[in-house]
Amino acid sequence: MSDPNPFLQTLSTQLDTIEAALLQQDPAAVSLACQQLQQLLVERSRQPTSDNWSSAQDRLAADRIDQRMKSVRATLLQQGAAAGRALATLLPAETLDSYGGKAAFGTSSRGPNTRFYQA
Repeated sequence: MSDPNPFLQTLSTQLDTIEAALLQQDPAAVSLACQQLQQLLVERSRQPTSDNWSSAQDRLAADRIDQRMKSVRATLLQQGAAAGRALATLLPAETLDSYGGKAAFGTSSRGPNTRFYQA
């Protein structure tokens, strides 16, 4: 059996770094590791390649990397949604009254009725 493709090994190692940062709940490390993965992929796309991807071992490794990347993406989306909900709870946005205008204490936007009544 041949050695695994070096690029696939590098991708796998980078995914290990991202997963470890996610487990440690370290947003700065997750961001840095994701940026490094993106840079790795951008650099690779600019280089011509003569890799032979036909070996069964490389195809299996590529499939595993694909599944791991999908899992990391799902985890990041879930954590992003959870962070968004937490922020919305801690820092609620302006609420609108039933007519769609901003409601503030003592004032309210009114509908299109602009007539004034005097007593």
